[in-house]
Amino acid sequence: MVLTSRISTEKNIKAGIIMSYLTLIISVVISIVYTPFLLSHIGKSQYGLTSFVTSITSWFTVLSSALVSSYVRFATKEALKNNDDNAKTVNSAYFIIFSTISLLICILGIALFFAMKFLILPKSVYKDNPESINLILILTIVSLLSIIISVPGNLFGLYNNWKQKFIVAKGIALLINILQPLCTIPFFLFFFDVVSVVVVQLAFTIIGIVLHIFASTKLYGFGFKRPFASINKSLLKEILLFSSFIILNSVVDQINSSADKTILGFMVDDNANSVAIYQAGMLFKNYLLILSVSISSAFATKINEAVVGGDGERINSIFRNVSKVQIILILFIVGGFATFGKSFVNLWLGEALGEDCLMSFYVALILFILSSVPYTENVSIEIQRAKNKHKFRAILYVCVAVTNIILTIILVALFDKQYAIWACLIGTAFSSIIGYWIVINIYNIKVIKLDIKGYAFDLLKTILAVAVCFLLTRGILLISNISDDVIVLFASVILYISFYLSYILLFERRFLKKFFRKGAIEQL
Repeated sequence: MVLTSRISTEKNIKAGIIMSYLTLIISVVISIVYTPFLLSHIGKSQYGLTSFVTSITSWFTVLSSALVSSYVRFATKEALKNNDDNAKTVNSAYFIIFSTISLLICILGIALFFAMKFLILPKSVYKDNPESINLILILTIVSLLSIIISVPGNLFGLYNNWKQKFIVAKGIALLINILQPLCTIPFFLFFFDVVSVVVVQLAFTIIGIVLHIFASTKLYGFGFKRPFASINKSLLKEILLFSSFIILNSVVDQINSSADKTILGFMVDDNANSVAIYQAGMLFKNYLLILSVSISSAFATKINEAVVGGDGERINSIFRNVSKVQIILILFIVGGFATFGKSFVNLWLGEALGEDCLMSFYVALILFILSSVPYTENVSIEIQRAKNKHKFRAILYVCVAVTNIILTIILVALFDKQYAIWACLIGTAFSSIIGYWIVINIYNIKVIKLDIKGYAFDLLKTILAVAVCFLLTRGILLISNISDDVIVLFASVILYISFYLSYILLFERRFLKKFFRKGAIEQL
C-alpha cells in the first residue's frame, strides 16, 4: 500500500509546519487580547480557580496521551505490510482501548467529584469565599465531560496526522483557535460567568472531533475491522505494553505542567492569586511546546519508516536537521522574550495583575530557559519510541519527578508564603536540569546512537548568537535611556530581530535554504 505520494507528502509536511506556525501566531495574538479580557472581567481569583481545576482534571488525560504517542508507530508498522485490514485492525484496537479509558475516566471522575465535595478541598483555605467550592465543582464536571468525549474522538485526528494530511489536521486546529475565543467573549458578556467559558470550550472540542471524523472517513479511508471481537488480542497486549512506559513519561509531563499549580492551590493561603500568576507565566511555555511538537510530530511517520528499515544514517540525518531548525526558532523566541518580555508582560497584564505581572514574567523566563534544551531536541523522543527504547527515559523521569514533588512541597512549607512560587521554580529547575538536560542526553549518545555532540555544537553556537543579540539590544537601550514601556518594547523588538536576522543571513541561510528547498524534506 502506498501511504502517500512523494509530492503530496512533502507538500503536506511543509504546509503542516507553516500552518502550525500560523496557528501559534494567531493563538498568541488572541491571547494578547483574550487573557487580559478574562482577567479583568472575572478577576485573578476565578482565573486562578479555573487553572487549579485544569491542573487536577488534566491528570485524566495521561493514559490517552500516552497511547496517542504510540499510534503512529503501530499504524506505520502494520501499513508497511501492504494490507489494508492491518491498518483497520490498529484503528479498532485503539478505539477499544480509548473507549475503555473514557469509561474509566467517567467512573474516576464521579469519585473525584464527591471526594472534592466532601473530603480533599481544604475548607480553611476557602473559608472567606465558600462559593469558590461550588464553582470548582461545576468547572470540574464540565472539564471531565470534555475529556471523556475527546479521548475516543482523538483517534480520528491521529489517523489524519499519520496519513500526513497536515493541511486538514492543522487547518481544523487553526479554525478552532480562531473561532473559540470569538464565540467565548459574547457568551461570557451575556452570562458573565466563567462557567460559560468552559462550556464554549467543550462545544468546540465536540466540533473539532466531528470535523476530524468527517475528514478521516470521507476523504482518507479511515475504517474499522469488524467485528471488534475478532481483534487480535496479542496486538492489544503489545500496544498496552509499549504504551505503559509512555504513560510514565506522560505522568512526568503532567507533573511538570500541573504539580506546581496544584501544590500552590492546596498549600498557599492566597492560592487563587498564586495559581493565576503562575498560570499566566506558563502560557508562554505552552506556546513554545506547541511550536516544538508541531515540527517534530510532522516527521513521526518518516522516523518510524526509517527505524523499520534499519536506516541509522537516515535517522541521524532527520535528528540533526530537525533539531537544528528547532534550535534556530526556539532560541530566537527565548532570547526575544528575555530581551523585551518584561515590557511586553507589563503592558499585556499590568492592569489585570498589577505588580504581580513582574512575577509572571520571571516564571515565564525561567520556564523558557529550562525548556530550551528538551524542546529543541524533541524529535529524539520520537526516535526513542520508534526504536522501542523509551523505557529508560520513562523510569528516569519518574524518579526525577518524584524528587521534584518532594522537594517542592518541602520548599513551599519552609519558605515564607510570598516566596512559594520561587520554591516551585527551584523544584522544577532541579528536575529539568538533571533529567531533561544531562542524563537523557548521555542515554541518547550511548544507546540511541544520536549525534548529540553535533546537536550540542549547534545549540551552543546559537546560544552565543542570542546572547550577543540580547546584549547589543539592551546596551543600546541603556545608552539611549528610554523609560516609556511602549517605546522600549517596540525598540527592543526591532533591534533584536534585526540583529538575529543578521546572524541567520551570515551563518544559517545556506542550511535553511537547503532544508526548505523542493524535495529536501522528502530526502530526509
